[in-house]
Amino acid sequence: MKDKVLILGSNGLLGLNLKRYFKSKKIKFITQKKKLINFKDLRNLILKNKINIIINLRALTDVDFCEKNKGLANKINYIFVKNLCGLIKKIKNIHLIQISTDQLYSRFSDNYENKYSILNHYTRTKVLAEKSAKKVNSTIFRTNFFGNGRHKKRKSFSDWIYNNLKKQKKINMASDIYFNPIRISTLCNIIYLACELKITGIYNVGSKKGFSKYLFSKRFASCLNLNQSLIIKEKKKNLNFYAKRPSDMRMQLSKFEKYFNLSLPSLKDEIKAEAKNYLNTK
Repeated sequence: MKDKVLILGSNGLLGLNLKRYFKSKKIKFITQKKKLINFKDLRNLILKNKINIIINLRALTDVDFCEKNKGLANKINYIFVKNLCGLIKKIKNIHLIQISTDQLYSRFSDNYENKYSILNHYTRTKVLAEKSAKKVNSTIFRTNFFGNGRHKKRKSFSDWIYNNLKKQKKINMASDIYFNPIRISTLCNIIYLACELKITGIYNVGSKKGFSKYLFSKRFASCLNLNQSLIIKEKKKNLNFYAKRPSDMRMQLSKFEKYFNLSLPSLKDEIKAEAKNYLNTK
């Protein structure tokens, strides 16, 4: 790939894995690691390195934290993207890849890219960020991911399940919250594909045949021979979330598969594949 890539938010869970993936593919990229980004410095960095693709992974993703800290969530999840897109408009000839969320879906039959539902402040900030990103040449991925993150500080959903069950700790999992996440490694491959194709628009990226978080944890534990009796079946209303949560985030995937000419895997197969990843890195 001849394009010059800048990764923003490269120290996060997805960013760390994307850097590893790009290095394995011998793709040249640079990063901006500062938490507080000066846009004058960012402009100079882009021009100096002749950047033509920016992958923005900067975000506050803790839904309850965002609800309690709305100003900070607004600043990082929305205002930063708005200002970044303003900079892209001035420089021109830059393609933006923006990572959004499946949190803005609440009913499987309606979970297409032309619709969304706002139940919490995190979702609100991500919708506003999408609207800014749509004003420039951009690929926006609504997604959810899991996997062996290998991050010292930040853990994925599957990391949290794995670590607790390994320590023989009980975990409460919702049987009435449905989703269809994708492996981190699969998402990294799709981001790379987006860099090559530069297809604009909003696309749902997940796995086929999603199911509840309770069933996810049971199947994941089964693949790793972990104690499934530690997984307690619970209802969403009893999990004491601070912010409201959608019940069905399973995304419709036909648009992505059509435009990217790529068949997405089933969630069952993604779990099996990632379990092997955990077993190989014990």
